[in-house]
Amino acid sequence: MIFTSCYSFRGVSIPAEVKTFYVRQVRLSDFAAPPDTPEKFMEQMREKIRSQSSLKWDEADPHIEFDCEISSFRVSNEANQQGNEVSLNKLTISVKVAYINNTDEDENWNKTVSFGIPFDPSEDLQEVQDGYIDDIFEQISENIFNDAFTNW
Repeated sequence: MIFTSCYSFRGVSIPAEVKTFYVRQVRLSDFAAPPDTPEKFMEQMREKIRSQSSLKWDEADPHIEFDCEISSFRVSNEANQQGNEVSLNKLTISVKVAYINNTDEDENWNKTVSFGIPFDPSEDLQEVQDGYIDDIFEQISENIFNDAFTNW
């Protein structure tokens, strides 16, 4: 028996008619984030989809589109020690994402995906934030990819 309705690759389930994708220019609405943050996230999403699926990039007429906005970039106090000393800080980034399926509008969705990494308050965030941002974006793009292309 031959199935042509979708293909599955390492847990990925994409309808056969879906062959192309596009990640729109990522917007930044929280200006506490470094100015290059939208470009970093857009490239992370592109690479995630390219490496984990057989979808091809298409700006002109994509089957699937991702419209993303970095909506929150914050450092918070994660834990207190006695005497109100900060024992951990946490960098958290939130991305609003619209998944647009141009082959089946019933599949469209909007959600906010967040992830944070705790760090020692003695660390200078300016010195280490690029690595943390990369790690956070890797996890957020993984979560978005799974929501879009897997049945988990």
